[in-house]
Amino acid sequence: MSLRAKLLVLLAAVVVGAAIVSVVAVRFAAGARFRTFVNAEDTQRAEELARMLAAWHDMRGSWDGVEDLFGEMGPPGRAGMAGMMREGRRGDAGRFAPPMMGARSRVLLVDLDGTVVADSRGELLGAHRDAASGDTPRTAGIPVVGREGRVGTLYVGAMLESGLAASNAEFLRSVTRAIIAATVIAAAAALAAGLFAIRRLTNPVAELTRAAERAGAGDLDVRVAVSGRDEIARLAVTFNRMTHALRDQQEGRRRMVADSAHELATPVSLIRGTVEAMLDGVYPCDRATLEGLHEEALRLARLVEDLNELSLLESGSLELSIAEADLAEIARSEAGRFAARAAELGVAIAVEAAAGVPRAAVDRQRIGQVVANLLGNALRHTPRGGAIGVRLEPADGGGIRLAVEDSGPGIPEAERAKVFERYYRVDGARAASEGGRGLGLAIAAGIVTAHGGTLRAGASAVLGGAMVIMEIPAHPP
Repeated sequence: MSLRAKLLVLLAAVVVGAAIVSVVAVRFAAGARFRTFVNAEDTQRAEELARMLAAWHDMRGSWDGVEDLFGEMGPPGRAGMAGMMREGRRGDAGRFAPPMMGARSRVLLVDLDGTVVADSRGELLGAHRDAASGDTPRTAGIPVVGREGRVGTLYVGAMLESGLAASNAEFLRSVTRAIIAATVIAAAAALAAGLFAIRRLTNPVAELTRAAERAGAGDLDVRVAVSGRDEIARLAVTFNRMTHALRDQQEGRRRMVADSAHELATPVSLIRGTVEAMLDGVYPCDRATLEGLHEEALRLARLVEDLNELSLLESGSLELSIAEADLAEIARSEAGRFAARAAELGVAIAVEAAAGVPRAAVDRQRIGQVVANLLGNALRHTPRGGAIGVRLEPADGGGIRLAVEDSGPGIPEAERAKVFERYYRVDGARAASEGGRGLGLAIAAGIVTAHGGTLRAGASAVLGGAMVIMEIPAHPP
């Protein structure tokens, strides 16, 4: 079942359940309130009629003839009872106007002995009030009190019957039908609105699903439209970023394979060509030729080693032997290794360490490899008579900053971020034998990242050439 179908079924279940609960609750509440209203109305009418009957009893002195007043009851009205009272004053019992109570409410009058002296239906006249259990009063009646005290008890409507009168019951049924109709209309509207909302919600999900299927099939150029600022919109943005990153990684792998093949092809071709020439007798098989082959083999081995190390760094599999070390001591040691070569080129190397530089927890061999790479690059691009400086100072947040700068031509600003990419050379025309293999800075950046630090290129304000800055935390990552 699709997500849209599941949401629709869930919505329908919730709406129907809520509608049923609403109808039952509202019907129960409306019935209770209506019964309370009817009971209050019957009580009010009974009190009014009780006062009139008390006056009638005071005039007659007994309940004789009172049943004639209950032949046809209508709604109580002061005009009807007033007529009854006027007739009563004339003493003509046969001409009393009956109090109007209406067919909707039964009226029962009981004397002090419990005998029914008047019944609007004429069913219990003369019987004791407990004679018929089905028609006995349900609640306490309204006392009829004359001048000499209580003379009887009056029961009206709900005081006698558990159910509502026919007209009241029909009214309550009509209210129930109206409630059901309104609930059905509201539920239908809720379902329609919910279906619209579900479609709005699931359409982007369906589009994301189709895009993910295309990406899984290899189409990393696929993108999804982003609308809104909700979670689905953020998911779409994340998906687009992911496919863009995957495409870049795929292109990077392709470039790496192509560049690696190109870099490997040069020494392999040279070794193969030289060996074939030796076999054909073109080149002599002497020590000088063999030394040239050995040099190319070493170069090939170093390239393979660099590629392997770069692969370990990018996969996060490079193992580090972390120990506390003094970066200033490492920098001086690596600078000392380049001292003889720098002297031959007429380049001065100076190492300066500011006060308060903390010790670092690093892999000494790997960080030494980074410093050596930075010094080698600086020495390669510094002209005769130039200078190379290595400066160490505390970095923000308690870290350590090591900067290697030179007096060479520098790195163009547009290319500073690219120098850490594989096989990238600022001078694209420079031969690999002169300008390096283009893997050193990529490996150095990977090592620094593995230590939780950063490596970036900039310009030297002191020497005027390039400057590469390494920042690593004083504690292990």
